[in-house]
Amino acid sequence: MSKKVSQMVDTGGEIYASFGLKSAVGKSTLIKCAADLMDVTGQSWSGVSVDRSERLPDRYPEKFVRVNLPTDLEGRLDPYARTRAFAPLDEEVERLAKAGGVALFDIGSGEYPGAVLEHASRSRLNSLLKRSAISFTAFVVATNDAVMMADLPRLAGAVLQVLPDARVVIVLNQKTGVFQFSSTSAAQKVWLRDVEPLLAKFPSITIPAMPPGTWDPYEDRGLRFSEVALLEPEKNVADEKKLIAWTREPRGLAVVRQGDVAEWLHGAWQELSKVMHRHAIDGGGHAA
Repeated sequence: MSKKVSQMVDTGGEIYASFGLKSAVGKSTLIKCAADLMDVTGQSWSGVSVDRSERLPDRYPEKFVRVNLPTDLEGRLDPYARTRAFAPLDEEVERLAKAGGVALFDIGSGEYPGAVLEHASRSRLNSLLKRSAISFTAFVVATNDAVMMADLPRLAGAVLQVLPDARVVIVLNQKTGVFQFSSTSAAQKVWLRDVEPLLAKFPSITIPAMPPGTWDPYEDRGLRFSEVALLEPEKNVADEKKLIAWTREPRGLAVVRQGDVAEWLHGAWQELSKVMHRHAIDGGGHAA
């Protein structure tokens, strides 16, 4: 028996989700950069963390809700335990369908990408997104490690199999080095076989590297990237004192460290602005 389905209003909601099968490729870092970009451009946004880590909900307590996957025992006792666990994500999508806006999905490694895509398939998410005019951008992230790069085509294909209307963006994160390899290396073979065909098919961005250890003192204090990068110690003595207190370092080192963070975040924002057009920034790091 056919039923009449009411059409949602075309609100133009946007979802940006980070995907990576391995840990430490920079998925959460990318979402944190995007969150700070939303804030600095004055955009309203919300987030969903599908991960065992509580870093993003702790860092953005009023913005991120968390999906906790059930244990194996819980799944055996209740066949819908995993579906129930995704209620925060489903509610966020429904909110976008009604009101529009931006949602950032931080998806952990290991079982989490598969769990998200399985739920998206079973809940027929693609049809809801299409009906509600919600765009879905999948950031598929890798470093220059051969194993990480080899995951890219499989993960991009898995996303499009479940969400055929999604936009895939390949994110090359330079945190462990640039994407240049010797001609005889395993990484070069993977690059030519797996990555170059994707770059010809999908848009891509490159996230620059921050000098190793630069962010450590700020991470310990639970700071956001923008809280550090947007300070102006050369103009404001109070900003200079903040940096010295946060890092417990001499003035010169504290200021240089902050400068490296500012340069890195500016580069990351410039790259994100290429694929988040409504949230672009100008050359000075301001809303365009």
